[in-house]
Amino acid sequence: MQIKYKVVIGVLMILAFASCSTSRKLANYEIKPMSANKIVRKVTREAPKYKTYEIKRSAITYQNSDKKTSFTGQIKINRDKCAIVTIRKMNMPLARGYISHDSIKMVNYFDKNYINDEIDVLKFLIGFKLEYSTLQALLTADTELILSDTDIDRDKTATIDSSQYRIDSQFNRKVDRAIEKGKERKLSKLMQEMDDSEFINYSAWIDPQLFIIRKMFITDIKKNQTITITYDDYKKIGRSYFPQQINLEVTTKYENIKLSMKMMRQAVNKEKIFSFNIPEKYDEFQVPRN
Repeated sequence: MQIKYKVVIGVLMILAFASCSTSRKLANYEIKPMSANKIVRKVTREAPKYKTYEIKRSAITYQNSDKKTSFTGQIKINRDKCAIVTIRKMNMPLARGYISHDSIKMVNYFDKNYINDEIDVLKFLIGFKLEYSTLQALLTADTELILSDTDIDRDKTATIDSSQYRIDSQFNRKVDRAIEKGKERKLSKLMQEMDDSEFINYSAWIDPQLFIIRKMFITDIKKNQTITITYDDYKKIGRSYFPQQINLEVTTKYENIKLSMKMMRQAVNKEKIFSFNIPEKYDEFQVPRN
């Protein structure tokens, strides 16, 4: 049962992880060197501006090792408050989820049960802690929120790579020395003494014209896990650029998960109802906390 919820939650994350105009692609031109702090300031100015954001239809492909399946979905975001996500298979509803800063509700129409719990339950479902603000940032390609997340907001460096700016986070000096000198025993000791966030490193590729994110690569050396997120085919919706294509790949010691999402019929600042109901006859599913 928990495995089914893990797959559904994973899809919900990417759905909730996201008017027509001309798409913008990266152009080749001379890029001037710039400090990481200056790049982040420009990224902050170009952060998505909206009150509500909706993806009326999306095509999703989920692959885990040799298993592959496709879904369709919808998502509505009430900025800084909540997100509601629906996923379907052949026009049949599979699940619907409500995620906020402090809670998560999810109806599993296939098994006729539901989850109604605190947001912290996500770490038992998907294996790691996930804040609503981070989820919202990933879905809307809000680089400002991603780079200022408390778990990864530390010293940064900037270089030019593949005609884009690349920002790299820096490990704690003790951790960096242990990795550089191959001191596995020292690194293992540090992992026991220091917060998990100290062992997460990332690189972010930033469009040098629009100052929007194109790619992010996250490494968690403690969990031996890597996450690659790419954003493509940006279009201006309202006052800001939003991606029409999101690709995610998660690699661990035990599995390789790929998820791609193509967004269609997006809109911002439309009046939306963010109500969420749980069917009366459904049973509550208790997520094991161990």
